[in-house]
Amino acid sequence: MRNFGITGLTEVGGLGTNGKMSEISAAAGLTSFESFDEVIWTNHRNYAQYQTNMARIPGMELLRLTADLDLYQPTKDCLEMLGSRLTKGSVVGFDELNHAVFPGETVAVHEALGLNNIQLRRSPWSADESYFVV
Repeated sequence: MRNFGITGLTEVGGLGTNGKMSEISAAAGLTSFESFDEVIWTNHRNYAQYQTNMARIPGMELLRLTADLDLYQPTKDCLEMLGSRLTKGSVVGFDELNHAVFPGETVAVHEALGLNNIQLRRSPWSADESYFVV
């Protein structure tokens, strides 16, 4: 079985298994639903605070940005908020760029940066990971 039973963007062809998760981890994950709304609220608050704080630090440049966000909107927001802080030689990494099951990062990079404007390089250790140097 491949991709844990996921056969398309919105389709699941079978029950699948996730051999990486123990029963205790699964139980802990289920209990996290109790505080889900609070986690979402906290993430929105932190995002707004990052935006405010970044605006207060003129001239700050990032040498490394790792976008392990998987999804379209968080990846696009990150690139729009931090893209102007990149400088020549900055390394920008992604964990699921050009991934068949999770296209969000690819679409966000294309919209925010333009895929023709960067030279992507694949990680020699993982087919899913890629990066580019500004």
